[in-house]
Amino acid sequence: MRPIEVLPESMELARNLGFDPIGAPMIETKRVSNGEFRNFLVALSNRSIYLCLFMSENAIKFAIENAASYVPKDRFLSQLSSCILMAIGEQTAKSLRNHELELDDPPPVLTVKGLISYLGSQYDVPGRRIEILTSVKGSKSLAEGLATMGADVHVLPLYSVEMPEDLSEARRMMKRVIRREIDIFAFTSSLTVANFLEIAEDLGVREKVVDILNNRIVAAMTRATKKKLESEGIDVKLIPKVGTFEGMIETIGIGLGIAPPEG
Repeated sequence: MRPIEVLPESMELARNLGFDPIGAPMIETKRVSNGEFRNFLVALSNRSIYLCLFMSENAIKFAIENAASYVPKDRFLSQLSSCILMAIGEQTAKSLRNHELELDDPPPVLTVKGLISYLGSQYDVPGRRIEILTSVKGSKSLAEGLATMGADVHVLPLYSVEMPEDLSEARRMMKRVIRREIDIFAFTSSLTVANFLEIAEDLGVREKVVDILNNRIVAAMTRATKKKLESEGIDVKLIPKVGTFEGMIETIGIGLGIAPPEG
């Protein structure tokens, strides 16, 4: 259950590790127009941004896509290097490093409260400009918390995350769930969980689906995803040490004895 744009790659990875994957997009990301992006680029070029906080892998993807309308990619990445860069989540950090960008260490506790406390204690926040690159539905409390510390906070929504317009594949998957043809469920985000259960609800099978999942192997890519699943009454049996899709699939393989152990 992945965004449609990365589903083929994710299924190929699962096949290479010995699985017979069944895939269906449960979320769809869309770039949104934002008149503030040009101001963000000007601030970057003027070196007036102290810290850029990327809240997701999609924030990086859409930042690069937006920047391409104004400056060459290499110049944009070089300008990003002029400020402190921080990624929330292993997948986000991996994506930034793939662009050869250096990152500061993330906070030890990946919650809004933990992030605010960490930035306030470890960085010279008062009077400094902080950019939060996120989705349309990004947390407002993070920006508000940093602002109370005296930071000049700018929130830059770059994309929306929605239910896919075409749910045919998702509904076909749900029918296979009901027929108990799926042994392992790998959830990559809280919104994936929410949309999966919403589709089950619309088909009138939510309670049955939850019961089936609790008699199968359920894996969560991150602690936030695990928390969401458990709040919906679903037991999580596996969570990777490294919160990436590859890390989750490898963890499932190790748990089933079909992948080499770490190290």
